Amino acid sequence: MLNQAPVHWYGDEHEHTSAKGWRKSAHALIAWIERLSFAMAALAAVMCILLAGLTTILVIFGAFNLIHNGFEELKWHLCGALFLLSGAFCFERNAHVRVDTFYARFSPKVKAMVDAVGIVLFVWPLAIAICYYGLLLTTDAFVHSEASNDAGGLPWRWVIKSVIPIGFLLLFMQSVAVFLRALLCICADKEAVHD
Repeated sequence: MLNQAPVHWYGDEHEHTSAKGWRKSAHALIAWIERLSFAMAALAAVMCILLAGLTTILVIFGAFNLIHNGFEELKWHLCGALFLLSGAFCFERNAHVRVDTFYARFSPKVKAMVDAVGIVLFVWPLAIAICYYGLLLTTDAFVHSEASNDAGGLPWRWVIKSVIPIGFLLLFMQSVAVFLRALLCICADKEAVHD
């Protein structure tokens, strides 16, 4: 079930109420990105329902040997879009795959540092590269009017290919929010001394 309650990565539940300066702007940007991630997750939830209905139709059609390639392709397209559009929400909720052997024992500040370094070294380069090449792939499919090679397959292959850069753009944006949240945690004690 989708829950719009904010996730508190490093124990910053009440931090935003007294934020000043750049911290206030960072909290506003984090909130906006997380609302966008939630909206995309809600769209993915609707896709789940459509996918269940479509799978039911395919099972019924299959019982009567009435398989239609367009429906079968649509099922796979919905499945791919569902995962790509909900990835940012999973990252925001800290529900992604993580090896917690050491991380679970770290203090909130060390966790924030590990997350910040991991985002800069791994998430951002990967997300930028996939956005770039996904956009090239989408543009090529659009320009050449790429369609399915199967009889009765879906036209406009660029539509599903466009979900690749969109999904990774959402992931990039969410990683910016997580990075800012980590930065807020790392800088919390230093700024408290200067205030």
